[in-house]
Amino acid sequence: MTIFNSALRTGASPESPHLYHVGDYYYLVIAEGGTEHYHAVMVARSRELFGFYEGNPANPVMTHRHMGFQCPIINVGHADLVDLPDGSWYAVMLASRLIDGECKNLGRETFICPVVWERDWPLFSPKTGQMEWEYDAPESLPWTEYPPVKEREDFDNEPLDLIWNFWGTPYEKFYQVQNSRLRLRCIRQALAEDIRPMAFEAEKEKDRFVSFLARRQLEPDATVTCQMMFQPEDTESAGMAVVQAMNHQYHLERAIQDGQQVVRLVLITEDYELQPYMPGFTSKTNREVLASAAWEAPEIILQIKMEHEKFTVNYGAGTESLKELCIADGKKINPEIVGCMTGTIVGMYATGNGRESEILQNLTGLK
Repeated sequence: MTIFNSALRTGASPESPHLYHVGDYYYLVIAEGGTEHYHAVMVARSRELFGFYEGNPANPVMTHRHMGFQCPIINVGHADLVDLPDGSWYAVMLASRLIDGECKNLGRETFICPVVWERDWPLFSPKTGQMEWEYDAPESLPWTEYPPVKEREDFDNEPLDLIWNFWGTPYEKFYQVQNSRLRLRCIRQALAEDIRPMAFEAEKEKDRFVSFLARRQLEPDATVTCQMMFQPEDTESAGMAVVQAMNHQYHLERAIQDGQQVVRLVLITEDYELQPYMPGFTSKTNREVLASAAWEAPEIILQIKMEHEKFTVNYGAGTESLKELCIADGKKINPEIVGCMTGTIVGMYATGNGRESEILQNLTGLK
């Protein structure tokens, strides 16, 4: 049974509905406008669960779409209401931090704002009507202390912490943690393969995963360093990758290029017009070697220093003697078409690039 269409005549993508029974009304909190720039929070109410839901005359009750494309907090929507024991109310919702006025490297994050009730309607972020960077916390809030996120990983324990992510469902064991080392297998699947259209049959395919372990980028500025021992053969490559969605990636890797052992930075981008779930989807994967240097030794330190969209790429035998390979533009893997769902992840990978290999690369001391 349909209880609500949309709050606005031009309302697009009504989604993520939440129902609350507060006082004499059932309140529907729903997102409209899509999850990008025109995202918004709408509210409607009814005295009966399956009755007529009248829209809030103040809709949208929370959005930043009217604040332009340079607003530092953007794409606000998907709200959920929370009431505390002291009677105060808050709303949690998704939004993105805009970097350099253009990119959303960190994806969608969770924001919070206070809510008060006026004339039987929820009022989001009173006085300003917009999402602020911070608010005073209520004294009644039950604080939970969590251990700080580890800045350095020495791979001393297995299973790995939950901050680590796979790329796809790992149907086979491709990694091993042993003697303070992470070892990755050079499996056939490449980290950046041509994108296939989405289909229900994909769930039956057991090769839609790669030898890749990564952590999310949490701040606009971050430095990631990795010690690696690896000697590539034939088509193999391994190293560190900065990965956004839809094959927009940087690979800092050891590989063989023109018959020579090298360390190099590879830019992968994807050309497409439709999303993979749309009929008629086609795409083209682009691979470009931006910089390379000869490197024969099996052991190497890899480093990517991310300062907003300036990526300084370094390598060397030790952390005190790193050389600059190049400076890369982070915007090239964060264009508007990529969107802002999961955000950037950074980690270590190994691949045979179409050829199965039993070689394991050793990585230690990621930070």
